[in-house]
Amino acid sequence: MQNKSIGLFLVILILLSACVPTKNIEELAVVTARGVDITEDNQVETMLNIIRFDPEADSLFTSNTGIGNTIKGAREEAADRTSYNLVEGQINLELYGKEAAEQGIFRFINGLIHDSQVSDTMKLAVSNVSAKEIFNIENPNMPAVGEHLDRLIEIEVKNNSFPPATIQDFTRVKTTIGEDPLLPLIGLVDEKPTIIGMAVFQDDRYVVDISLDEGFLMNLFLNKVENKSVEMTLPLQPFEKYKINTIGIESKSLEGEEFHINFLTTHGKSNTKVESLEQLKFKTDTYIEINLTEMSHPISIKHEKAANLLEKEIEKKLKKQYEELFKKVQEANADVFGFGKLYRSKTKDGKITEEEWREKLPYITVDFNVDVKLMHTGTIQ
Repeated sequence: MQNKSIGLFLVILILLSACVPTKNIEELAVVTARGVDITEDNQVETMLNIIRFDPEADSLFTSNTGIGNTIKGAREEAADRTSYNLVEGQINLELYGKEAAEQGIFRFINGLIHDSQVSDTMKLAVSNVSAKEIFNIENPNMPAVGEHLDRLIEIEVKNNSFPPATIQDFTRVKTTIGEDPLLPLIGLVDEKPTIIGMAVFQDDRYVVDISLDEGFLMNLFLNKVENKSVEMTLPLQPFEKYKINTIGIESKSLEGEEFHINFLTTHGKSNTKVESLEQLKFKTDTYIEINLTEMSHPISIKHEKAANLLEKEIEKKLKKQYEELFKKVQEANADVFGFGKLYRSKTKDGKITEEEWREKLPYITVDFNVDVKLMHTGTIQ
């Protein structure tokens, strides 16, 4: 595995050779990820995930830290603490500790935007603890935490679990009046760095978190979604007449009982419009086509009425989830849905300040409508 990694980064170093001074390969170390925290005396502490090519080193992977008044100063101190020449052209992920994110991260991002070596596709994420706690986790199966998180985020974005989380995406949304960004939220689960939800921002400050299920709702609201597997819990009682009796199991009342389903969202999209500028009323129509893949209880859905009932129950559940999600972010005065951007586009001059929209946001109302179309049930009868 280490040989494959060495081969990959040798290619990277060749590509970087045009902008990096010629050095012996043993003297170089590539920074692949960076963590950012705020210290008790309000300085910046940065953690660097490093891949080095020294054959005498104990491990291919290592890390280093530095502290300064700016992120550049912290980086320079980290460089002073190592005997290797650091190459930062391949930073794939920047992770912000909880306190740093709550104070605001654009001051860190602003320097990255103007750095010609930083790719627009570099991913951003937030930790629910300090970034240092995430980067310093000792796991022999995960020698490079930054690479691990980079792959996790890339996989979940490809699986349509939540919206893209690149520096380009964050900057575009953050600089748009009437819309706020969100980023993957990282936590420790069984001492392993894991994506545990999404961090919601008000401007550039982390203000509240939402679940991964709610992250999918946001992606369905903001983007077209295809081939996303979804698990959902529904009430069992509405399906009582369609329940298949199992031999040897006594029939009982289904009131209060629930069952679980899994379906594949083959196609999904949302459309939002302003119902009333004066009354701050919006309406969102969400349409999804699904294939049912699994149910935890034996329910016959071969009848059209049963299939229609399943569609309606999924619609009710998604509508309720959207309403609860909107209430949560509205109470934090964060507009990750981008209603303000739509409102601004419908005004006569298209002008509204950030402060003006923040004052209006607590008073807007949204009518969420969900239309579910069950396309296939597979082998489920």
